[in-house]
Amino acid sequence: MSLKYIKARKEDAEMLIEIYNESFYDDYIKYGECPAYGKTIESMKESIERFPKFIIYCDDIPVGVI
Repeated sequence: MSLKYIKARKEDAEMLIEIYNESFYDDYIKYGECPAYGKTIESMKESIERFPKFIIYCDDIPVGVI
């Protein structure tokens, strides 16, 4: 098993949205809102620029992607 951490780029926005939505869906349902759930591609790209994010890969597969 190999692990690596790669800094996210704007091109990763769609994949990060998928991971965020899967991760925060239960909070969205429980509280009726969740700032991390349901981001647009544009807002995720802005977030990537303002707040660096890293994607963890396990055997070259992004962790959290279904």
